[in-house]
Amino acid sequence: MGSNHARVLSRLVRESKLNVELAYIVDIDQSRAEYVSKTYGGKPVSSIDDISELDGAIVATPTSTHYEIVSKLVDKGVNYIFVEKPMTLTLTEAIDLVEKLRDSDIVLNVGYIERFNPAFIALLRGRMEGSINDVLTIVSRRIGPFVPRAGSVDVTLDLGSHEVDAHTLIMGKLPLSVKSFGLSNIVSNRLDHAWIIMNYGDTLSLIEVSRVSPVKLRVLYITSRSSLVFLNYIDQKLNFIKSTGEEFPNTRREEPLFLEDYLSIAYYQNYRSALVDAYQGLVVQYICEAIGESYRRRVEVPLGEDSVYSTYSDFFIKGLDGFRKFLFRLMDAYKLVSS
Repeated sequence: MGSNHARVLSRLVRESKLNVELAYIVDIDQSRAEYVSKTYGGKPVSSIDDISELDGAIVATPTSTHYEIVSKLVDKGVNYIFVEKPMTLTLTEAIDLVEKLRDSDIVLNVGYIERFNPAFIALLRGRMEGSINDVLTIVSRRIGPFVPRAGSVDVTLDLGSHEVDAHTLIMGKLPLSVKSFGLSNIVSNRLDHAWIIMNYGDTLSLIEVSRVSPVKLRVLYITSRSSLVFLNYIDQKLNFIKSTGEEFPNTRREEPLFLEDYLSIAYYQNYRSALVDAYQGLVVQYICEAIGESYRRRVEVPLGEDSVYSTYSDFFIKGLDGFRKFLFRLMDAYKLVSS
């Protein structure tokens, strides 16, 4: 993923009006750092201890290293830090990062790439404009072959966090409870295939995640009283089926990673704020932690009633507010890059 960010940044240097320079490529494998550097630019180094005078950084390393690397960048005073999802390996680490940054001017942006998929953006617009009312169910399937670099975490955190984030954006609130079922030790020594049920009271959310499927599939369905909605993330296609017929919102195809980096950096440079801030990342981490607990204990886990939520309720309130305001902030970012 890091090399893809380097590719996108090199494109932004060439094509955008952003004040961006690709300064360093950091990889513990020096030969890989040199290869990416020759391809896209930047000085190749093998440790963040070898960098200086840095304004921003993108962390696209294994999840287990996120907390340590982001903490080091915070200590270095790097102003803008983009970290790929999930924000950290554990909820405890996520809370600690939020506490470190609470009284700081440092901006942490969490990378949830599907938020920048043109078809998903069109879905959020439809939700905001009233085309998707009285949602009854949201069903997602995110399945595909095993990728070894992701085998160190459960599939519910690896792939599931994408859909937890998407469903939270659609609903704009925490589920009342979560329950999960799964199969472990198929292609890794972790949870590899799972079903997640999130109960919102009047709405049910169901998510299937798997890294043992021979076929890659990324789809989302919504059943509401007014329409049936089908989203294909890979094809970037959105379809509304209503009693009056089918509608296909016009979306311009673009690489979500390009939009994510472009709009996130533009938003930061103009507002010194994040499109997807650490509080939103914490909300997803909290839900995913409950999903993991449900699988381990074989029980339905309520949310919003535990000691973690009560202790850090102001963090979660800020995070959910960020979810509800995301589309408006995204539209602001689009205006910035189109002016």
